[in-house]
Amino acid sequence: TSGFGFAAPAASAATSGFAFPAPAGSAATSAPFGFGKPAGAAVSSAASFGAGFGAAGKLTLGAFGQTAAAPAGVATSAAASAASSVAFFASLTQPALFPDERDSVLARWNQLQAQWGAGKGFCSHGPVEYQPGNPFCRLKSVCYNALPAAKDEDGLVGLTTGVKDALFRLLGNKPNLTPHIEEIRALGEKLCQLVVYIREQLPTGGARRILSTELAAYLSQPMNKQQLSTQLQVTAVQA
Repeated sequence: TSGFGFAAPAASAATSGFAFPAPAGSAATSAPFGFGKPAGAAVSSAASFGAGFGAAGKLTLGAFGQTAAAPAGVATSAAASAASSVAFFASLTQPALFPDERDSVLARWNQLQAQWGAGKGFCSHGPVEYQPGNPFCRLKSVCYNALPAAKDEDGLVGLTTGVKDALFRLLGNKPNLTPHIEEIRALGEKLCQLVVYIREQLPTGGARRILSTELAAYLSQPMNKQQLSTQLQVTAVQA
């Protein structure tokens, strides 16, 4: 031994300086400047904190980073709206019901109804109801005009007359008798024949045609025949 030194046991050579004495058997688990608690205690404390926080309030870290799922009703409504939009535009562009030119005709008919804002269109996605609020609605009504069958070179002119009204007055202005014009026949160069019949509404709700002989006999009466001659230039009455 050297002077001025403290003698130390041989077993203490492996310990570090400034260490607090520890009970036997605790050297492997203690650390310098520790408080004497086992290392496992720290892990247990952290775990108990996390478990208590999550269990009591049911709040985990995942809950703060995830988006809440939409209610079932909202998701169903959104899917139905998307499907309706797809069907709407498909009916106007590509109905895809027929593998030929009929698809083009159907698409034009659907477009007309969409512009009108009313009606039902058809396509491969199902029927489509057109409402006035759709983005293509622009018409208030639709009118149709029959194209004339004759040309201007034919020189045909229509004459509007009051023949039916004159016959109605001649029959006594009876609301249950309605005159009808069947046809007009040409008779030579100067005359034409107007073929008419009278429809009578019965009190029982039914209807019948006045017999030809009965109508001809009534119109051939002197007073009635004179009115026909004066008002309609009628020269003869025959059944």
